[in-house]
Amino acid sequence: MGLARGGPYEESQLRNLYNTCSASPRELARYAHRPDEYEAGAAQQEEAIQPDALRFALLSLDSDDSPDLIMRMELFPTSRSRCQKTITSPDALELLWDRHLKNATAGMEYFYNVFQGSSVTAPAAGGLFELRMHQLFRQGYSLKLFPLGRSQATSKDLDVDVYNDYTASHKEESPKVLHLTVSEEYPLDEGTKLQADRYYRPPKCFPTIDSLLLVHPTDEPSPILLMFQITRNKRSHDVKKSGLDKINKLKFPSNTRRYYVAVTPLGIEPRIEVPKGPFKKVGVFHHPVSNDTLFPRSTVGE
Repeated sequence: MGLARGGPYEESQLRNLYNTCSASPRELARYAHRPDEYEAGAAQQEEAIQPDALRFALLSLDSDDSPDLIMRMELFPTSRSRCQKTITSPDALELLWDRHLKNATAGMEYFYNVFQGSSVTAPAAGGLFELRMHQLFRQGYSLKLFPLGRSQATSKDLDVDVYNDYTASHKEESPKVLHLTVSEEYPLDEGTKLQADRYYRPPKCFPTIDSLLLVHPTDEPSPILLMFQITRNKRSHDVKKSGLDKINKLKFPSNTRRYYVAVTPLGIEPRIEVPKGPFKKVGVFHHPVSNDTLFPRSTVGE
């Protein structure tokens, strides 16, 4: 337990504020006992700053009046003498998306290019990629799936299966194509009864996947549960068994086929590591996304 302005606070309050908002030590001390005030302040800063001002603030390393609840300075991991500004947290990035970017493709593209330019801002680029893919998947998207192969060199001593054979994606031959329908976004709770063609996003504490979609193509005998993992991670992604167990508790037809889909920018091919066993009856696929798909030329300037 510590002492902050306004009274004592518990470790759980600190942990919650850090986990949900990635608050800095200064903000932890100031807002741990009143996290709602922190979130309200961040929302006010997002509302007040315009995209042009945000662009300038991100690129300027001088001391300025940058909104401190949505932006912070960080040192480069490989150099303690270099620093760069970045968005403070996934929540702050989602506020930026809701306030300024979701209806402005040119703005999305600008910030995405800025964020993917360094290791400091890479997490923000990943967050923006995910938000954009959620949006595209809900807009009647044409999904091309390439089988993702399991590594034959996986050691028998390991308790994971490794999927890192992207040969089908490289060849781009005969993908399985699913035409998604337009959908609103629906919350995913424990035990949810899934309805076809509804796009579900789980809470942030849900491991393994970023969204779910149950589809039943008219020319196929049984429905398919699409389990999307959206990532810019170049190295690996660990599929959590706890998340798979939560999916098992959802309600959907017993004859449903399950497809795990790694959604990445074109050229990013992480190792998918899965506990041995759970994917014996799961199809594993890759969906590479080009920049032209993310930001179609015809809509830049909206």
